[in-house]
Amino acid sequence: MDDLFNFNETPAAVTQTSPPPQSID
Repeated sequence: MDDLFNFNETPAAVTQTSPPPQSID
């Protein structure tokens, strides 16, 4: 179940990283 938790945290980090780049544009 630890794997699922890690996988869930991966997408969340990617989503938070997407907003910053768009703001710079």
